[in-house]
Amino acid sequence: MKQNPPAATEIVTLIRHKQRTAESVVRDCLDRIEAHDHDIHAFLDVDADAALAEARLRDRQDSQGPLHGVPVAIKEVIDVAGLRCGWGSEVYRDRIPQSDAVVVRKLRDAGAVIIGTTVSTEYAIGAAGPTRNPAGACRSPGGSSSGSAAAVAAGLVPIAIGSQTIGSIIRPATYCGIFGLKPTKDAVSTTGTMMMSEHLDHIGPMATNLADLALTCRMIYQPGAAFGPDTPGQRDASRNRLAGLKVLRVEGPARNRVQPETRAAMDRATAGFAKLGHEVQKLDLPPEFDACQEIIETILYKDLWTHYGEDYHRYRELLSQRLQDILLEGSQISNAAHRSALKAAAALRQTAQTLFRGTVVMSPAADSVAPLIAEGTGSNAQQALCTLLGFPALAVPCGKVEGLPVGVQLYGVAGTDSILLEIADSLASALTMGGLLDAS
Repeated sequence: MKQNPPAATEIVTLIRHKQRTAESVVRDCLDRIEAHDHDIHAFLDVDADAALAEARLRDRQDSQGPLHGVPVAIKEVIDVAGLRCGWGSEVYRDRIPQSDAVVVRKLRDAGAVIIGTTVSTEYAIGAAGPTRNPAGACRSPGGSSSGSAAAVAAGLVPIAIGSQTIGSIIRPATYCGIFGLKPTKDAVSTTGTMMMSEHLDHIGPMATNLADLALTCRMIYQPGAAFGPDTPGQRDASRNRLAGLKVLRVEGPARNRVQPETRAAMDRATAGFAKLGHEVQKLDLPPEFDACQEIIETILYKDLWTHYGEDYHRYRELLSQRLQDILLEGSQISNAAHRSALKAAAALRQTAQTLFRGTVVMSPAADSVAPLIAEGTGSNAQQALCTLLGFPALAVPCGKVEGLPVGVQLYGVAGTDSILLEIADSLASALTMGGLLDAS
């Protein structure tokens, strides 16, 4: 089913050299969505007329931005003016924002064409939507950025934007076999997005290749969150820095959940790093990290109740049982317990900043391969730590096991986002050139 459309970087080059128009690129994108999305259900809303009008506007512009004419899909928890952004819920299913979120505005300013909004799980944490995994129709694409991951993996769009408050970029990207980046906390503005937790919310991109991911990051990152390197001198310095980088293999607080398929991905990545000359050292985290899941759920569930307790009272019958249970649990968390959890998170962050300084950490991206749809959207236990710490994390595909995508998660201390993409680029090449992606 995957159509292998041009990458974003290729689209920009083709349009710049007048070999394509933005309108023709967007029309092809819309045709792919019409032909295939009835099987995948990645999109919530697509306005073909508006997308084509935006593409024609790009074709009339004298100047061209770095994402000129590139179709981009946006998760429905992120506001897009004129398109349905229903938060995956019955309560807000007909919600149409009047203005763009900051990240959407930045994409438009860079020349991108917003093609549509993609399906999210309910309130980005509750019941799953209708989206199917392009790797297998009976498999979940993960949650909550399910539609964004599936749209990219199926070749419907080259780039999609998702969100993560525990594991909602890394897990869907891994299940669908694509790259996904959860940036350093606050590197990308969350203004204009559905707030789950101001302490944990992140916005980040998904793509099938790292060049597209890096290009998108340069466009959407905040001015104070520099993303590089751009110049040859900076790239040379980066290569020198990567040459001496220590790689740690950390299985983390959810180590007992890791299944053989994910261990195979970890072993492949370890072999790939070895080909690059990086010795991978195993590290067991201090026992205080074992409380990670309890800490993050205390923070999130209390914040969800603060923001959506009124929805629980007014629209309870429209909420899934899972979401009702989470909100009710949040209502029972005291302000003192919430403050204590935030303090514990800050302490873990300080410890991790020291423990991981000067390293790249390789850890499981998910427990195993994508679960059957009937089994839910999968566990967020492997992704929780990086979100709690606010560290950047990158999902890196490592081939397939028995026909289903597997991958690893790379992360580092705050502000190492570009380093992760650079070393992942080297790792991806080593995995491919070294024949390490063969299905087992």
